[in-house]
Amino acid sequence: MKSKSIKILSLFVFVVIIGTQLNAQEKPFRIGVKVGFPNIVTGNIEIVTPLADERLSLMVDYSKFSFSAEDVELDYSYFEGGMNYYLRRAGHGPYIGVSYTNMSLDLSYDDIESDNTAGLIGSARADLGLNTLNLKLGAKWGGLLYFRPEIGYSFTALPNTVEVDVEFQGQSSEVHIVDVPSVITGGIIVNIGFGFSF
Repeated sequence: MKSKSIKILSLFVFVVIIGTQLNAQEKPFRIGVKVGFPNIVTGNIEIVTPLADERLSLMVDYSKFSFSAEDVELDYSYFEGGMNYYLRRAGHGPYIGVSYTNMSLDLSYDDIESDNTAGLIGSARADLGLNTLNLKLGAKWGGLLYFRPEIGYSFTALPNTVEVDVEFQGQSSEVHIVDVPSVITGGIIVNIGFGFSF
């Protein structure tokens, strides 16, 4: 695992160095990380195309991870693909973005009490999926190292409630309805990115 990480990091550094030398002026390739909501943490790739005087770019964000604790298991995946149009100059400064998102969240946790039978404890599982169109405003500042804030709106907001299937050993299952906090379901997109241009 450690050896694989070192190889990937070495390849990344090599590509950045070579790309910087070959494209010192334009730097049309960007690779970085975004942190925010609803993406949590994603890898980001952007390519500035020659279209529209080099103001139109294509972008992809991707993340997939699992988390396991004593009573909780979580599987999360996030994919976003779209395009950005830079307003002032080729590949720099403020931009408007349009994208499509596919997100899924699978959550399992234990020690859930039955709504119908006092003292009966079970295991719960919730699945949440979202496919949506997004509109964003952002800006890309910097050269080789860049900083990228974004804010936007998702046209399909997360649901206000989630159905949770609860299974009891040797008993029938139940469906619990769980309220999702409104701050999460509003459709707002906020993230901050940083990375390398080459």
